[in-house]
Amino acid sequence: MKAASSAVRWLCVALLAVTAVGFFVHRVLVEQPQEVSFENYDLLHYMVPSAQFLRDSLQRGEFPAWNPYQFAGQPFAATHITSVFYAPHLFFTWMLPVPWALAAHTVVHLFLAALFTLLLAARLGLSWPAQLTAALGYLLSGALLAGLYNTPYMATHAWLPGILWSLHGLATEVRMRWALAAGLTTAMAFLGGHA
Repeated sequence: MKAASSAVRWLCVALLAVTAVGFFVHRVLVEQPQEVSFENYDLLHYMVPSAQFLRDSLQRGEFPAWNPYQFAGQPFAATHITSVFYAPHLFFTWMLPVPWALAAHTVVHLFLAALFTLLLAARLGLSWPAQLTAALGYLLSGALLAGLYNTPYMATHAWLPGILWSLHGLATEVRMRWALAAGLTTAMAFLGGHA
């Protein structure tokens, strides 16, 4: 019985991963907004140039304190939306070309949002179909849909179910691991870039 339950859980996780990739591919690569619109304006005119500036600065070995190329110059590291101190954004931006970095950022955060929702639903004692429904519902929600074209929104919204999951764990079992999980998920949401 326990092996079957574990297999179902892993199947749910795999389904969430496939759905995250499929959702991104459909919305961004298949639909491909061809012109600047309300949806993708920030992505094209702020997020992509900011990520490129961050990547260029990192590759030159410079700390990106000031960006002279946007808005006639602006503080870069001090602007929360640039996500300079957000580890996943730094990793993807450093390792991949900017379009791929932003795509990987989005897919990973869609998956994280769904995974933490699945974990939260399990902590609340819901059945596995209800857990999967909750996770898919959040993955396909308007909050995460807005994040497809605005990476700081995606980063922050992805951690919300993780914060709730860890706080529920802390409220039901006062243990250091839950306190650390609550601190980590809250810090990641804050550092993601959307106040």
